[in-house]
Amino acid sequence: MGWVFAGSVAGGAISYTDTGLAGSTIYTYVVRAFNSQNYADSDPASATTEVEVPQLFVPENLTAKASKGVVNLAWTDTNTGETGYRFLRAEAGAR
Repeated sequence: MGWVFAGSVAGGAISYTDTGLAGSTIYTYVVRAFNSQNYADSDPASATTEVEVPQLFVPENLTAKASKGVVNLAWTDTNTGETGYRFLRAEAGAR
């Protein structure tokens, strides 16, 4: 396994948070205690990061303007993480 440096804390610490990792990825860690003379490694521990799902906000200020057989929709885009929009339609009186 190709170990790379992930971070460090001062002696006596009992936890560390590794940040900025890719989602849906298995990471394996070893904690290495050390002094100027020697080192000792823990057994490995692994965890899988969750897939990050961007929070979506409600599109605002929807307007609908009709003319001969067409309806033009417009709204305020309140998102930066959307990959598209879908449109739902109902005829008058339908729920």
